[in-house]
Amino acid sequence: TPDRRGAKSLAERDLSGLEWNNAGMTVDLCIARCSQESFKYAGLQYGTWCFCGNNFNRYQGLSQCDMPCGGNKAQNCGGAWSNQIYQLR
Repeated sequence: TPDRRGAKSLAERDLSGLEWNNAGMTVDLCIARCSQESFKYAGLQYGTWCFCGNNFNRYQGLSQCDMPCGGNKAQNCGGAWSNQIYQLR
């Protein structure tokens, strides 16, 4: 899903519950962190960013999720202002 371009704060993000930047980011790390914090969704963005929240899809537009994860180049970790979304259990 697209994120708000130029967002300056977490409140302006599509997933606005928690943000975390880690050079070694993987899909599993982001999902584990968001699950631990009891969020419904995890979103990866720009290769190293993880966002968590209970709602998403506030912003309209196209998403291009084509960036490899910093910690596992075989995984997709979103794109520039684009979230790769995972629904958590």
